[in-house]
Amino acid sequence: MKRTLVTVATVASDRSYASPQLDKGLRALANPTRLRVLELLRDPSKFEGPRTADGRPLGVTAKSLLKHLRCTQPSLNEQMGILLGLGLVESKKVGRWVVYTRDEERIRQLKQAIVDHLLPPAPTTVNT
Repeated sequence: MKRTLVTVATVASDRSYASPQLDKGLRALANPTRLRVLELLRDPSKFEGPRTADGRPLGVTAKSLLKHLRCTQPSLNEQMGILLGLGLVESKKVGRWVVYTRDEERIRQLKQAIVDHLLPPAPTTVNT
């Protein structure tokens, strides 16, 4: 029996499996740097950077992200551009910094699209 390995990139490249938006989202998540950025942005309080008057973080700077990634600043800019373009990350100018935050609603929508497209439908029950 022949076994085929199906990866996220394989599913994303096969147009019969995915809508265009899901395709782009899966491609974004298939890149280890972009996935790591999304993980790091989950908890901005762990990073130094601009904060509100009551101490809450406004986001994470590129400088702070680079300390935790194995990439160069130009590479991070490219990866952030892709995440920003998909709406998974937002940027905001705060003083002399640009801070990044996750768009939790867009991430939730992508998660739901993955579930809807890749998991079998739940069985329906009939009450008798």
